[in-house]
Amino acid sequence: MKSFNIVIFIYNAAMAFIVTRISTKPYRFKVESGIGEPNALVLKLMPGNHFVAEHVSFKYFTKVNIRRLGVLIKHEKLSWV
Repeated sequence: MKSFNIVIFIYNAAMAFIVTRISTKPYRFKVESGIGEPNALVLKLMPGNHFVAEHVSFKYFTKVNIRRLGVLIKHEKLSWV
């Protein structure tokens, strides 16, 4: 599936992530760190346009950061189709 890059600021440092859609209905995304973090985070888009995290393994993924990632992923939605 098609992947795209997202950069957010965590702890005042820019962090790059590679986001890959892994399923549809419900939409699920695998989020991998560009800095070689060994594990991935899976985000699931729920009805009502909010995201929940599954398989969280990154220490810096707070609810706020997950929400920020979700907003950036939604902006990429036009390129999914």
